[in-house]
Amino acid sequence: MPDFAPVNRLSPRMRELERRLDLIREKGAPFLVENYGSVRHAGRDFALHRVLVGSLEKPRVAILAGFHRHEPAGVNGVLDLLEHDASTFIKHLTLEVYPCVNPSGYEGGTRMTMAGVDLNRQFGPRSDVPEVVALLRSLASYPKRYLAVLDNHQDVEEADWKYPGPTPDCFYLYASAPPGDHFAADIVASLPAESVFRGDNVYGDRCINGVIDSTANLASSPYAQSCDLEQHMFREDRAIRCLAFETPGSWPLDKAASLHRTAITSALRLLVTTKI
Repeated sequence: MPDFAPVNRLSPRMRELERRLDLIREKGAPFLVENYGSVRHAGRDFALHRVLVGSLEKPRVAILAGFHRHEPAGVNGVLDLLEHDASTFIKHLTLEVYPCVNPSGYEGGTRMTMAGVDLNRQFGPRSDVPEVVALLRSLASYPKRYLAVLDNHQDVEEADWKYPGPTPDCFYLYASAPPGDHFAADIVASLPAESVFRGDNVYGDRCINGVIDSTANLASSPYAQSCDLEQHMFREDRAIRCLAFETPGSWPLDKAASLHRTAITSALRLLVTTKI
């Protein structure tokens, strides 16, 4: 387990996150910034934030980022979305946004939480990880199925985490969706062609034009006990489709964040215009 000293002052990255959330909070309706819980690490309490945008009666999309500290592009892209794009969708959708699921990791500089836990491998039926318990409780407060879950990640290696193969140098996504669902492929088709990974294999998973069908993993033994958020939400029938967006850690932060924002807005437009 990593050895963290007590955190007495916010890091610059965390200060910037809090500053941007405060500005979104000041917007008022249709933005509602609230805490869905808190976790304690290294002698300090970390608030868990979510942002609801739009009427609570509309069909809902969950958007998440910040599972891993060393993947900041998703956090920045989601905040950019909230600041510039989110209100354009409120006639048709409610956005339920979790901009930083792992605040202690984001603060402490690790993929894991300050307790040494990789949150996105803990969504099993008996998980007792505080961040996971709080997130699932918050998601369960919406009684219907989400139209989509959109999670945002980056491929970034560091000392305590190595990927099992060459790291893709472009955008790709994982999709858990019903047979014949073309939502993921349509999102990829809307992105700049040069930004999409065209290889046929990502860490042993078959990839077709930037899309990995991850439903095949649902029956495998590791996922029966513990899995990522997207697999959990799809397996439990809490969402019609669940996607995880991946950008390269080798890209400049602004470029990667911009593509996360573009992918999310493309997904939301597809949901509005095609009613899928």
